[in-house]
Amino acid sequence: MKKTQLAAAVLLATGSASALAATYEITPLPVEDIGQNNFASAIDNTGAMLTTVGEEFSPRLDVELLEETGFFTAIESALEAPDDARAGVFTTNDYNTIVANLSTVRSTRSKTNVQLTDFRSYVSDLTDAELVPALDVIPEGDDDYTWSVRGIARDSLSRDFIVGDGELPFLPLVYTNDDGDDTTYILSAGIQQAFAYVNGTAVRLPSPDDTLNGYAAAYAVNSNFEVAGYASTAYTDDFMDSVAECQDDENRAIEPEERCLATLAYSSTTSSFSSTQLNNATLNPVVWQLNASGEVVNTIVYPLVFEADDDTNPFFKRGRVQDINDAGVGVGYSAIEEQVLLTSRTATGSSTTTTRPARTVATSFIDGETTELLDRDENQLSQASAINNNGWVTGTVTRSPNSIAREFLFAHNLETGETVYPEGFFSNAETIGQAINNNNTIVGNSQVQATQSSVTKTHGFMYTVGEDDSVIDLNTLTSCDSPYEIVDAIDINDNGEIIANAIIEKAVRNIDGTTAMNDAGEEEQDEVVVAVKLTPNANGQIEQCDADDVGSDEDEGFERSGAATGPWWIALLAGLVGFRRFRRS
Repeated sequence: MKKTQLAAAVLLATGSASALAATYEITPLPVEDIGQNNFASAIDNTGAMLTTVGEEFSPRLDVELLEETGFFTAIESALEAPDDARAGVFTTNDYNTIVANLSTVRSTRSKTNVQLTDFRSYVSDLTDAELVPALDVIPEGDDDYTWSVRGIARDSLSRDFIVGDGELPFLPLVYTNDDGDDTTYILSAGIQQAFAYVNGTAVRLPSPDDTLNGYAAAYAVNSNFEVAGYASTAYTDDFMDSVAECQDDENRAIEPEERCLATLAYSSTTSSFSSTQLNNATLNPVVWQLNASGEVVNTIVYPLVFEADDDTNPFFKRGRVQDINDAGVGVGYSAIEEQVLLTSRTATGSSTTTTRPARTVATSFIDGETTELLDRDENQLSQASAINNNGWVTGTVTRSPNSIAREFLFAHNLETGETVYPEGFFSNAETIGQAINNNNTIVGNSQVQATQSSVTKTHGFMYTVGEDDSVIDLNTLTSCDSPYEIVDAIDINDNGEIIANAIIEKAVRNIDGTTAMNDAGEEEQDEVVVAVKLTPNANGQIEQCDADDVGSDEDEGFERSGAATGPWWIALLAGLVGFRRFRRS
């Protein structure tokens, strides 16, 4: 499952060459020929990078299973060549139509339809990329994975030790009822699982309460193979009663048992997805201790910052370790038994007030104890995202200047208790820290334009604690003629290498990888999100861009030649909060 990028000459021809005159050189990751969009996840000290790829080209389609489940019959009128499609031969338009319909089915996790994943992860250097299949499987007699598993690789020690989370595969189950009629169900035995991918083998990290295979996620791993995340530790009595009913052969309301249990794990309607399992679970911060082979040798469950009981609403029983340093010190957040009202802007500029079901506070996790980090009275919400080996923690707090809730960056030292709140690109700019390395350099994103709308433009930044007065726009450190606009810096290693998300305008491709053409027969162009590596250039200098040539920013007096970030991609990036890298380097 390895895919290799073309020679460096192709990079030069496509405008992705490093800018030797700038202080940072930009290079796209070698996943551009794997899918239409790709999103940065992590970079470790070996230079291995993790990327999440969406809209992969030429996905595997099990045409026999599609026929068996009635899929082709349902969409036959929309296909150009339905008989060929049934045989696995697709016109470009039919391939696009089939995948678009499967994407709609995917959003609801229907139990009678084939599931096609929307995201898979890859590990790469700057030369080649290799699939991280998460917990997907290769069916017997097949030569490819099921492509049913959304797998998000989140952190690594090298290309050979990776952690993340995803689903167990959606596999067919033929059920014969009492009348002899067969129904094919497509079911997953676990909708949210933590995994380690070690030397090419995936290992599921079990939850302390592993009912229905538990509910868990892994966010980070340190050099001692300690994996940080969260996992289910208990369920409500009502939920356990429902599980027992599904396992009762005499009184089960939904057949077969596997379908009944899957209905508890993930419920679907025509337009939404929910999980009864999640809604009834206690999710504690957890650290799994693995050995070098990826086997779990110990699991540490951390408490919340308040003492919950059986009557506590499960929405308050939430916490997670989002990062862990080499000393085994974790950081993240814990819910508290409070709700909070937050007023925000809508896309049209009006304000709206919503209730967060659980207020969260930034926390550390040390030797089995959970400790709140910041003054609760100063913030509506807070969470710690990353910690380094020096004990510096970064994350975000939510405050409401001018009555509108915004996230702001903080850096906190565990040893001294010092806390700083670096300002973003302008006063009250929303600013989010994603990662910190052992040189105390934080990377993340900050709002670059004041707006009354919820649709806001961001740029990636870097900030070194104790050295910088304010955050530095990474776009000012790259070549003026770079076609990339860096909108979010996701991770930084101890070599100062950064993995980031950028916007670039490029040709749109169909699902089979061919170039999409418009009605005039011309290549269709659009803005896409791509993961890029920023490599420090010790001999480079900051370039002074000519505002007259490429436009200007109101505050900065310059604009790189990258694509203008449109509302579509701003909204997409905002929706990828679940993929944010929360790690130490």
